[in-house]
Amino acid sequence: MGLSTLLTATSLNKSFGDLKAVRDLSLSVKSGEIVALLGPNGAGKTTTLRMLIGLAARDSGTIEYVDRTGKSHDSLPPAEIGYLPEERGLYIDRRVIDGLVYFARLRGRSKSEALESAQHWLERFDLWDRRADEVKTLSKGNQQKVQFISAVIHRPQLAIIDEPFSGFDPINQERMLGFLEELRKAGTSILFSAHQMDLVQRLADRILLMSRGELVAEGTLSEIRRRAGSGNAQTVEVEYQLPPDAQQLEQAPSNCRLEGNTVEMTVAGDQTINDAVHWLSSLGTITTMTTREPSLHDIYLDQLKESTT
Repeated sequence: MGLSTLLTATSLNKSFGDLKAVRDLSLSVKSGEIVALLGPNGAGKTTTLRMLIGLAARDSGTIEYVDRTGKSHDSLPPAEIGYLPEERGLYIDRRVIDGLVYFARLRGRSKSEALESAQHWLERFDLWDRRADEVKTLSKGNQQKVQFISAVIHRPQLAIIDEPFSGFDPINQERMLGFLEELRKAGTSILFSAHQMDLVQRLADRILLMSRGELVAEGTLSEIRRRAGSGNAQTVEVEYQLPPDAQQLEQAPSNCRLEGNTVEMTVAGDQTINDAVHWLSSLGTITTMTTREPSLHDIYLDQLKESTT
């Protein structure tokens, strides 16, 4: 049985004067799904997210949201939505615990529910001992964590998160990855934007790629790979006992890169993996060989290049 559709946006359009920020964009999020909205700066991602939650009025298009009871709405009910904006903002003179309880109560949770949820997330982020401190005394990274907690403390059905990894060091980016998975397991669907392709590739069930206000690719990573075609070919990496002759590499049937004893070849055009391996075997004695599919980063760059030419 397939997942039910939680959110559907159809033919969204938004202009700012002569600038067409979002063009005829449609998307959906299913229950229990994590969807990544990707694109370069200025692609229209933040405008799209803001339209979905009503912070930016859409010029045209429709939004349908299905709540926990199965009732449809033409906007997203605040009590069922968690939103982490790109422009962070907290009540910095409040104690951490007081601010979090306030946000949860604002979205319909009882005081006891708010306190329970605040304790859960503060403990998960190793901030429970700082609960009585004013927000302004926290480091920037810890303020980011409190901002995230404030967006999800009411246990929303859908979390819309703009740049969840922004401002975090690699260790805390990894932790955030785990917290987003934890949210999903607790019943929250997630729509998020991000620039960290390696993290997106590990987290997202589906990917939506925007360029110049339009959706240029969508689907699972495997589906996008298949549709991308030869522009996102496999790569073969071969290590030799001795460095191969650089002049021989000039005769390679496709693009090659030499580094020490290792050659990396992109399988392109009508060439197959077997063709590449056969040619590479002629260069010397191979000690190791690996192949890899194009990464989300590779596909991202290739699709954006196509959409801007």
